[in-house]
Parts: sequence; C-alpha cells; structure tokens
Amino acid sequence: MNKLKRLSLLPEPEIADLYARPVFNHNEPLLYFEMNQTQKAIITEALYKNGSIAVKKIAQQLEISKTTLYLYLRHLKVAIGEKIQIF
Repeated sequence: MNKLKRLSLLPEPEIADLYARPVFNHNEPLLYFEMNQTQKAIITEALYKNGSIAVKKIAQQLEISKTTLYLYLRHLKVAIGEKIQIF
C-alpha cells in the first residue's frame, strides 16, 4: 500500500508548543483567569436565583460590594426580594 504524504505547515516542536499546557509566572494566572463584569453579573444572577447562598456571601466570593451585586441584578432585570419556588 502506498503511504500518502501529508502537508505539514508547522514543525512538530511548534505544534507541541501551541497545544501544550501553559506555563505561568506568579502574576499571569490572575490575569488569565480573572472574570470580567459580564461574567460576574451572570454568576451573581445564577447564585441569587438559586437562593441557597446569602447575598453577603455571594458578594464576598465574587470580590464585589453588595451595592455592585444589586446593580448587576437590576441590569439583568432580576426580581429582587422575591422567593423562588423550586418544584
């Protein structure tokens, strides 16, 4: 059987570098994995609607103030103070 030759755009070492696990210095993980405001707002909404975690605890976990937490909820048009019934 004939072996087909494949087109290779990158040499093997470059492919390995491209797909390898990233190596971070001390500060890079914070920059790489830091959440933006939209992500924090969506997580805030989900946790608030779940109702099992206190608002103060949600704010602490996301490193935002309670005021900011409520601003996120209002922006996402979440009904504040209403009990959610889970069936």
